[in-house]
Amino acid sequence: MRKIKFRAFDQINKRMFFPSEDYQPQFRNGRVYFFENILMQYTGRKDKNGKEIYEGDICKWQTYINDNDIDEQIIEDIKFQKGSFTFHDFSLIESMPEAIEGSTFEIIGNIYENPELTKGDK
Repeated sequence: MRKIKFRAFDQINKRMFFPSEDYQPQFRNGRVYFFENILMQYTGRKDKNGKEIYEGDICKWQTYINDNDIDEQIIEDIKFQKGSFTFHDFSLIESMPEAIEGSTFEIIGNIYENPELTKGDK
């Protein structure tokens, strides 16, 4: 059984932190808040660098035609929808586990500190 872990974004001080177990969550508009902090759950997966992937992380995934030529590059944020953590309509738990660990799947930011990463060309 995996441990359920969270991190939070402090909207006032504009920083990410790991809340203590003493915090009590509040639910508003489909998001979980700790006071005025936005809570994000750990997906149970790590990126190619061994960094834990949380809801709200912006990730990049590339596929290659050969060793040098990129076939496709997807940059998108991790969401919790339809009962699963998803990336580009793939379930991180069911559809993509092998594609994530030990591949080109990489965290490049998060939706709160780096919103510009999800805009423009992908």
